[in-house]
Amino acid sequence: MFMRRVLMISLVTAASIAAMTSTAAQAGPTLDGDSFAIGSFEGQDCPITGPNGSNGFSGCWATQTGVGTSAGDDPTASQSVAQIGLTGTTDISTNYPTIDGSEFTLTLDTSSNTLLFTYLMGAGDPVLHYISIKQADGYELFYDSAGFASGMTYSFALNNYFPDNPGVSHITVYDSTGAVPEPATWGLMLLGFAGVGVAMRRKRKHNGALMQIA
Repeated sequence: MFMRRVLMISLVTAASIAAMTSTAAQAGPTLDGDSFAIGSFEGQDCPITGPNGSNGFSGCWATQTGVGTSAGDDPTASQSVAQIGLTGTTDISTNYPTIDGSEFTLTLDTSSNTLLFTYLMGAGDPVLHYISIKQADGYELFYDSAGFASGMTYSFALNNYFPDNPGVSHITVYDSTGAVPEPATWGLMLLGFAGVGVAMRRKRKHNGALMQIA
């Protein structure tokens, strides 16, 4: 009876997590992305895109001091996930097999030169911590320690960063925390914890019985 109750609790919890994941994937309100800016940098935001470099685009890292080919000693360093242009995804890292490009939406409001970016995170997809916006001969880097929220639309006033060059070349997104467990994985983990609890309870009862016999 006890195991049945534990199993039911675990299944209900897993279903609740699945529902929360589905809700998180729905489009949300618009947030000012400019508040996450950490600096302007010269050059290409992912200098090893393409055949150059041992790992190509997948070996690109974002840090608090810009984008390069290694994480260095920066604890916030994040590896490239994807590069997106106004016409769609232009490059995807091999580090994140669940990403296919459909998770990203990038639009430009030409009347105000404002860039809008949305990421709909699916099961197993990474949390984004850095975003770089490339235009002309430089790029602007943005960082959120908590991770850019799934379903949230972030707006970037490009005139603040590229006043002489309207529009955008592309953006690149980066992650360092690894993939988000799928709801089924959470359910299995909860069942495992429940099993450990049952085993410990039986062991305590067994030990108690032995003490009474002694």
